[in-house]
Amino acid sequence: MATIPVQAIRLNPDLINPKYRFTFMEPYRSAHLQIFYGGASSGKSVAIAQRDVFDCINEPRNFLIVRNTANTLRASVFMERIKFIKQLNLSPLFNIRETDLEITYRPRGNKMIFRGLDDVEKLKSITVPTGTITDLRVEEATECSPDAVDELGRRMRGLSPVPKRRVYSFNPIFRTHWICKRHFNGELIKYAYSPEMMILHSTYVDNNFLTDQDRSDIESYTGYSHDVYCKGEWGVLGVLIFTNWEVADLSEKKFDNMRHGLDFGFTNDPSAYVQCSVDRAKKTIYITKEYYRHGATNDQLAISIKPFCGRAPVWCDSAEPKSIAELKIQGSNSISAYPVAKGRDSVWHSIQWLQQHHIVIDRSCTNTINEFQQFQWEKNKAGESINQPVGINDHCIAALRYGTERDRSVRIAIT
Repeated sequence: MATIPVQAIRLNPDLINPKYRFTFMEPYRSAHLQIFYGGASSGKSVAIAQRDVFDCINEPRNFLIVRNTANTLRASVFMERIKFIKQLNLSPLFNIRETDLEITYRPRGNKMIFRGLDDVEKLKSITVPTGTITDLRVEEATECSPDAVDELGRRMRGLSPVPKRRVYSFNPIFRTHWICKRHFNGELIKYAYSPEMMILHSTYVDNNFLTDQDRSDIESYTGYSHDVYCKGEWGVLGVLIFTNWEVADLSEKKFDNMRHGLDFGFTNDPSAYVQCSVDRAKKTIYITKEYYRHGATNDQLAISIKPFCGRAPVWCDSAEPKSIAELKIQGSNSISAYPVAKGRDSVWHSIQWLQQHHIVIDRSCTNTINEFQQFQWEKNKAGESINQPVGINDHCIAALRYGTERDRSVRIAIT
């Protein structure tokens, strides 16, 4: 098939949020490093996905698109690009390989390749049939270590007929993060441009495709969560709840006493499953697996977590009796799901119990790590910390509390 001329591709600007339309044009689109950051639901990831598809069609670009772990790619960045291809009615021009997480533009043979930073061997073996990797795209860049991101630059070596680009997107989770130190000097920069770097800040008010309920939910955030997810500002951490934890590679270790917890979500909140092992003698909890996904139906949840939990009991949020019942009737994928109890001050007591243990988190559990980095006490109007955790971005921690409920010496209910 012959290469399609650029002018043959018509792009309806109404599909793109006005905030981002200029980034499709020169000279902004060619800046070497491009940073898109800000609040939740600002539309930044969707706009970048749209531009990736457009550029893949119009230029000989090959994209390496990464998140910290491979299992978070399919339902997020991969599907966003497929969605836009379908909106443009151009599906016949692309070869989409869901198993390999690769999208190829048939007329030219250039690719979009999706990988997790935890899949080192696949990163080492990346090749493209034509040209070289021209675009590095890092989704949720604050999840990634600076060494891992810098290492990816080596995959972009070689001559290229188009300017090479690195594009990061993220929520600005805390002011001490390496991205803030390296590129922002600790400041809130809402816009900057040079041939070397472009920075674009956005929030939910820049997203024309949200409902009134979406906006109301975001505006209800308070404290740290309001700063980061509503205003899109670099977070200033308050009093962290957990300081008794570390990250390690647990992939080669064997564990007994496995526990399983599940926090239900769907659209605004993710469903989060955590597998852990409790070593009572050493008072240590090892978090070995996680599953974290928005929009997962109960049958999808069952299929996804069954390989981890098998027939073992999975302790779930008791506020979802219908979901618990549905998990039990999934045939070969049925889950032994049970509700945790509820009681007064149960969150506070379960946090106290976890604080009395050393917690080791496998490096692949990036969403759990992200929550532990930010989980902090709420503040009152006087700015004083109170014994109530910030009620946002705590889904894996909730699953951990559920899964370890029955390990407490005095049985404490969970809400």
